[in-house]
Amino acid sequence: MDEVMVSVIVPMRNAELYVEDCVRGVMQQRGHVGLNRIELCVHDDASTDNSMQELLTALEKYRAVQLLARVVISRSCNNINNSNNGNCCFDSNSNTNHPCTYAEATATTSPVGCGAARNKAIARSTGDVLVFCDADDVMRSDRVSVLTVLALRNRTALIGSNFARVPTGSTTRYEAFHHSLDTSNMLT
Repeated sequence: MDEVMVSVIVPMRNAELYVEDCVRGVMQQRGHVGLNRIELCVHDDASTDNSMQELLTALEKYRAVQLLARVVISRSCNNINNSNNGNCCFDSNSNTNHPCTYAEATATTSPVGCGAARNKAIARSTGDVLVFCDADDVMRSDRVSVLTVLALRNRTALIGSNFARVPTGSTTRYEAFHHSLDTSNMLT
């Protein structure tokens, strides 16, 4: 497991209230995959709130750039020249004073959607295993390790995991589907 790199893929749109908890969940991962084998790849999908600032604050608070293998943040921006002093995207592999520096930007006047934002984060990733986590999700501390073990055992499998929705009932249709699943229809 020491040689496996895991990319945590996070699409983000107007998640200023949640993104710190998401980063905390990544930073609290324990088990077979150490933090130094995890890269965090976030794509901000033209957020109109303070999601980017909250993300950068959380990365600093939890020392993500120092402890994770890599942090990559990309952005779809309405105005690239006025966004973050001209830099829409960041990559922690640079040698600058800022923990994350310009990597790539996409000029857009509207959000591209969660799926496209996820794909943009995947395009910047280098991991052997991809773990998906939305910006308003909080991972359990063993999630990366458990999913990675299963992914390595079943290399062609798409592996999901349980979740708890807060507040309960916030997405009733999705929760009803989730609660209808049992082990017999989740494993092949």
